[in-house]
Amino acid sequence: MGADETVKRLFELFAEAVRANGEVTVIPEITRVAFQVRMSFAAVVPRRSWLDGHLVLAQTVSEPWVRKDDVISARNQVHHFRLREPSDLTLL
Repeated sequence: MGADETVKRLFELFAEAVRANGEVTVIPEITRVAFQVRMSFAAVVPRRSWLDGHLVLAQTVSEPWVRKDDVISARNQVHHFRLREPSDLTLL
């Protein structure tokens, strides 16, 4: 049993948005798909009905889409998000 069609579409839209910002390497792993330039800066984990993911940013942001944030170093803040429908991408 895999993810539903909405989740597959969410992944395609997210990947398209990431690629619109420049060249990126997409790295499929066992449990996630990572997006890398110099380092992995984003990853998504497909779930049955949604897409969980995170973005690594240089500073903490306070936005409605941030479900949780982790500070891993002074210039690496991990911001977790969940996408349930294509319109959620407009929040990122």
